[in-house]
Amino acid sequence: MLVQLNRMWFARAISAVVADQVLFCSEPGRTRPIGGFLAMAAIKFEALCLKNQALCEQLDGWFGAPLGTALIESERRAVAKITSDLFGFRQLEVGISPSFKVGSVGNFGHRFSSVGTWSNELGDGEVVCAPEELALPNDCIDLVILHHTLDFTSHPHQALREASRVLRGGGHMLIIGFNPVSLWGWRRLVAKRPTGPWRGRFLSRGRIEDWLEVLDFVVEEKQFGFYRPPLHSPRLINRLAALDRFCDRHSVPGGAFYLMVAEKRVGARIRQRPAWIRKNVIAMPVANRSRPAHYPKEPSR
Repeated sequence: MLVQLNRMWFARAISAVVADQVLFCSEPGRTRPIGGFLAMAAIKFEALCLKNQALCEQLDGWFGAPLGTALIESERRAVAKITSDLFGFRQLEVGISPSFKVGSVGNFGHRFSSVGTWSNELGDGEVVCAPEELALPNDCIDLVILHHTLDFTSHPHQALREASRVLRGGGHMLIIGFNPVSLWGWRRLVAKRPTGPWRGRFLSRGRIEDWLEVLDFVVEEKQFGFYRPPLHSPRLINRLAALDRFCDRHSVPGGAFYLMVAEKRVGARIRQRPAWIRKNVIAMPVANRSRPAHYPKEPSR
């Protein structure tokens, strides 16, 4: 398949779609035939990918630093502990970077993730689409993990609704976000040029709980994690590791991130009359059965 476009990354994206390696989902801006195939040249998605790519590069650099690495490890331990009692078949993680994931296979048979930017390092089971437009059918996921997704998306409420759409009834949603009522929230307020995580929204946990209640979710568990201040010294970060253990043991509020697990309620569905399946068979005319003629009875003598 020959694709000639101005941007080589979009040409690789079209080739990947044909090879069934990744899946792109976005509102189509325009369509045109390319090399005998009908390719979707989404202008809106192109701008979104470029924006997400710049943010992803900043976050990759920050999470690769000692402070970001310690935060990711703390989040992974919390997710592994809280999902040990959850069971299902499909697990979806909607993250901000394909390089740093917090979900573990655990008791789920199939694990895949969704990212918002294209990369040559994408592996199997990775879907490239916006969190507000997940390329998945309704009621197909048992566990959805939103790893700081609501902190960096332009439409957090729509992203939460989309995650609720793909989650089956009785499934669970795990949300991880930065806590605004913490030392990290104060660091974000005083940042002159916000970069990395300081560009996030830092939505409050109470606000997320209100949105979940509107979407008919029940919050089962919530907790905080990572109580170390945002320092850049690796020595101080390692020395303050005992602070995390102490605060976790006593459930102290005010951690750098919050984690909550909510269950999607199962509503009673209205039973509808199933539609008749039309068979692909040509109907042949059939002669009607003839009925015997009725004659009036003779009067009895």
